[in-house]
Amino acid sequence: MGEDLWDLGFRSVRELKKKEDPEELYLRLCDLKGMRVDRCMLYVFRCAVYYSSNETHDQELLKWWNWKDEE
Repeated sequence: MGEDLWDLGFRSVRELKKKEDPEELYLRLCDLKGMRVDRCMLYVFRCAVYYSSNETHDQELLKWWNWKDEE
């Protein structure tokens, strides 16, 4: 995860704060890797943007699997 964010140009978690769209990050990562990356990375990006965009956190929302697409 850290290496992927680095490869996308991020140097700190704060840079993700509210201005980044997790879906766009996921698509950029797929393009960078030249393949469809596991969708779990999208959920991790959602979690990371949530973390960086809020001062207080719901502990359940700090678990990436709670950011899955609704079925």
